Amino acid sequence: MEKSTPLFRLLTASVAGMMALSAAPFPAIAAMMETAAVPSLIEPAKALDAGTLEIPPALGRITAAWRPDRPSERPTLIVIQDAHANPEAQRLESSLIAYLREVYGIRLVLTEGAAGHCDTELYSSFPDAPSTEQVAAAFRDEALFTGAEYDAITHPGQVSLWGVEDAPLYFDHVKAQQEAFAEEAQASALLQRLSQGLEERAAATYPAELTR
Repeated sequence: MEKSTPLFRLLTASVAGMMALSAAPFPAIAAMMETAAVPSLIEPAKALDAGTLEIPPALGRITAAWRPDRPSERPTLIVIQDAHANPEAQRLESSLIAYLREVYGIRLVLTEGAAGHCDTELYSSFPDAPSTEQVAAAFRDEALFTGAEYDAITHPGQVSLWGVEDAPLYFDHVKAQQEAFAEEAQASALLQRLSQGLEERAAATYPAELTR
């Protein structure tokens, strides 16, 4: 896959939750997980298993878990749900990814809103690590970096960041949303006129006690 920088991101609704499941139903993602992750630098403190995964309550909660009926060699896939462009949610996300990396040895993060390998070396290669962390945190809090990007930038060589979007389809969705936003004011005005007309028709048609 080609290297890429993150694509234009869309705001989504919010739950800070996660699901742990075997990647067996997702062969393309499973193949990526098996080939793209960087080697583990430390021995994980805990074995990663969808049925026994634990996370600190301060970082989120597990909403669902699934394992195949038969033993599988497929890697475990963790799906993190968050609030996009929300500073607090992205801070929690970066902390959660750091926890999963340090405790369970996670070495590959697959992110939406990007396609292909997200090369963060441009940012993480600066020699002054504290300044890099401060700038990355400021960009994360301004919704210019995600929590995943912040973690990859501030922990170079410890995690590989890959976007899973189909770029043409993604931009088609962005275009459709932008067109919908452009027509929002017109649609709202039309709905207001229709509502007013219905109220006037109801007042003229029904007894007053029914329209109170």
